[in-house]
Amino acid sequence: MSPLSRSVRDALARAGRPLVRALIRGRVTPSALATVGFLAACGAAVAFAAGRVRLGGLLLFFAASVALLGGEVQRQEGASTAFDVFYASTLDRMGEAAVLAGV
Repeated sequence: MSPLSRSVRDALARAGRPLVRALIRGRVTPSALATVGFLAACGAAVAFAAGRVRLGGLLLFFAASVALLGGEVQRQEGASTAFDVFYASTLDRMGEAAVLAGV
């Protein structure tokens, strides 16, 4: 269950539609977005470990935003493979583990 209410999620999805369409037109793949999100999460982990909490929080917010965009691109393209889903899910969990280790 998502911590965000359905109405908030719908509002965020509506606000992000133009960006998602631009990413699809630019042929940005969900796997590329998952990789960027993972790297941002690793950056957040390093920032947290170095005591730079605000920077870590910003990088973590960016990583989560990119993950949301990647999921939306994946849903709207409708052509994702089982590997794409597995790859994104695995990198999300690895990014979360890195942030936890950094904290």
